[in-house]
Amino acid sequence: MLHIDAHFPGGGVDRVRFPAPDVIQFEAPMDESPQSLWYAFRVRGAAGRRLTLRQTGLERVLGVFESRGYAPVIPVFREHDGDWQRVDEDGIVYSQDPLYFSFAITPRTDECFVAFCFPYQFSDWERFVRTLPAELIHTDVLGKTMEGRDFPRLLLGRPDLPSVRRMVVLSARQHAGEVSGSYALEGLLSRLTQPDMAGLLETTLFCVFPILDLDSVEEGRYGKDRFPADFNRDWKLNPYHPEIRLVQAELERLAARFRPVWALDLHAPQPGGASYMPPSTSYPRGSELWRQTWNLGIAFEDHCRGKVSFHLGDVDTEVLNWGGVNDSNLIGAYYLARWRCPFNCFELSYHRDGELRPLTRQTWREMGALLAEALVPFALDDTYGQNPPDESRIPAWALPPVLGRWKTTRRTVAMQLDDHGDSLTLMPQAQQNFAWVTSALYSYLPQDRRAVGLRARGECKLKAYFSFFENGLLVRRTREEALAFTGEAVLNMPPPPSEVCSWAVSLIAEDLPADLCVEVPRHD
Repeated sequence: MLHIDAHFPGGGVDRVRFPAPDVIQFEAPMDESPQSLWYAFRVRGAAGRRLTLRQTGLERVLGVFESRGYAPVIPVFREHDGDWQRVDEDGIVYSQDPLYFSFAITPRTDECFVAFCFPYQFSDWERFVRTLPAELIHTDVLGKTMEGRDFPRLLLGRPDLPSVRRMVVLSARQHAGEVSGSYALEGLLSRLTQPDMAGLLETTLFCVFPILDLDSVEEGRYGKDRFPADFNRDWKLNPYHPEIRLVQAELERLAARFRPVWALDLHAPQPGGASYMPPSTSYPRGSELWRQTWNLGIAFEDHCRGKVSFHLGDVDTEVLNWGGVNDSNLIGAYYLARWRCPFNCFELSYHRDGELRPLTRQTWREMGALLAEALVPFALDDTYGQNPPDESRIPAWALPPVLGRWKTTRRTVAMQLDDHGDSLTLMPQAQQNFAWVTSALYSYLPQDRRAVGLRARGECKLKAYFSFFENGLLVRRTREEALAFTGEAVLNMPPPPSEVCSWAVSLIAEDLPADLCVEVPRHD
């Protein structure tokens, strides 16, 4: 008799059925997220049996119909007291009608474990830390997670040296199921402890938050968009998650001695996606931070060439549409607003590289080591990487319009934008068009000057909302307001939460029939 359970750290499975002998049907659990992805479970009574494991409910799995789909997935399994390994690709079946994914294993032991990808728990992190040189690491517990676990932070370097005045911040697992980031972090930190990195550690401290959503990692949840707030949509003035509040408080404390000069956050893409670097929507094209972050991406691609697969051109075509209304809550927006330092996010594939070759844990570690090597000159010198990047290396669609005080929040479609600073003209180039634009931050205005003017050449329909910030971090956002008018209209800003708040207006225009001009109140 087969028995299935997920009663171990990182375990999670849902809707287990046995539709036929030696066939296990299951789904990845939702766990208060709108979409699923991660699963890990134990099978007992498996010895010597060729088991078919059929995953259903794929319509609820993140990214099944995006990027390269679900076909590149290669789950992992391990026998009792054995090591994790990829399942045999010959036994994998991906069907789109009906929609399911199946794979086969033949365990030699009565007990075996199955997972979406190579698991990585807090115990794995603890084992890894013990391999680092003791004189270079400083671990601490900053406080408690939402569910009462100790929340860890590691410093790597020599903070006692007077010459150490710079700080690079590293983080991973904002989305708990994105395990590849943890293995890459191991490779990055191991590389930083090598003898040829001694000069870097004489000037620069590395502050590491290894597992941001620790509760979901241990409970076996995927974690992305989990109610009530996604970790990477919660970087505002008063975050919902205590873990983010702990990170922000620790960075405030450390920044009194060590100036943040760069930040990296490690993620994983859709189930079948390749590794890539999402372009930041926080930096205007051509700005100093935009140049630096793209130059690091190019340097990383150069370091990977001939060793591991990483291509800037593999960036997912929907990545510029991820932020939306939460664009100002992303971790990159936090580093921009609070520390004005460059920030790069890297999405590291779960299963196959850009050439569809299966990935191993060692591949991710090697990618982390190469990222460390690429980062060194940028971390040592504020001026390094400020030259314009080679834009031929950047996917053309990922290059935002060159604007002044306005920015695009999502990818613009068939819309020309003319930025005059305090005004913006949207000029449709085709019947079907789209633009989501956000103004620069403006300071507090008295009540009689809180009107945004709108002028259209004919009938116009759009949506608008206001965002309020303190020290650059989001305090409050209004609900989207739908507007329909002909000629001229006024969009009235509600009272700000306080007189120290700055504000920005965002507009969402779709299928405009003619030009639209937006004017914010002038500041004397």
